[in-house]
Amino acid sequence: MENVKYRKVKRAAKVGEKIRAVDAKPYWGRYYENGDKFEVIKTCANGVLCRRIGDEDEEGRLYTLWSSEYVVLEPIEEPDEISDIKNEMERLTGELATLALRVSKLEEPKSPQEIRDEIVAKAKTDIEGLAINEYGYVHFIRHFTDSNPPFYRVRHFGASFAEYIVNRRKKTVVCLLRSAFKKEIYARGIAKCAPGDVFNSHIGRAIALRRALGLEVPAEYLSVPNPTEIREGDIVGYTHPLIPLVYAAEVVDHNSWFISGSRMYLGVDYARGRRIIDDSREEGALDAYLA
Repeated sequence: MENVKYRKVKRAAKVGEKIRAVDAKPYWGRYYENGDKFEVIKTCANGVLCRRIGDEDEEGRLYTLWSSEYVVLEPIEEPDEISDIKNEMERLTGELATLALRVSKLEEPKSPQEIRDEIVAKAKTDIEGLAINEYGYVHFIRHFTDSNPPFYRVRHFGASFAEYIVNRRKKTVVCLLRSAFKKEIYARGIAKCAPGDVFNSHIGRAIALRRALGLEVPAEYLSVPNPTEIREGDIVGYTHPLIPLVYAAEVVDHNSWFISGSRMYLGVDYARGRRIIDDSREEGALDAYLA
């Protein structure tokens, strides 16, 4: 009865209907009181024979109520519109709970490594996004030079391509925007990594390119947290207060360490505890530190 609404009607009850005592006058020890609910088993001339609802311990016990003692409980049928509204509210409640869970996850603080990963990914996308690949003049240049680098437009000059000079030991990246034909330098920009920061050439290229194009550099590029996880492809090193770099090694996917020529390679477990000096993860990065 809990999920069904009823209206109280004063009339003679029928078999199977539910009634409620409103003017209880029990007799012969059959105790009941106003508010008790019953199910009609049999009808009589001036009353009904019924079983009290909820009397699980008195199964089979019957009560006689006179017509003046009860009202009939008639189920109220809800219109389809109300039923639809309830269903929609249940659906929306479920969606809100799902959204609340997603928001709570979004509000969880990100680790320095997660923040750095996002900024590195943004820098790579930035370099591609600043190109003018759909500029009409670019199609002509590519056809004429038979080359397909990304081109950039510098102020009133035509299309130019970017040349990057990466100096890992000095932790700098220079971007030269050159003419596609004359090799003339239209603009240049430079990015320099702070002494205590870990070098990443992708972030450096994005900063240098933006400066060469005369564009604002996003603040997040200039305040990137250092990595906290050593990964395959990272360059780790041993530093000394008086010596900039004693040795450098590349982290590889092996549970060991080995030397190949002048190059040292360390498995992730062997690299733990050493300082990451470069997490660009580019081919040939280790050679730059050994030169």
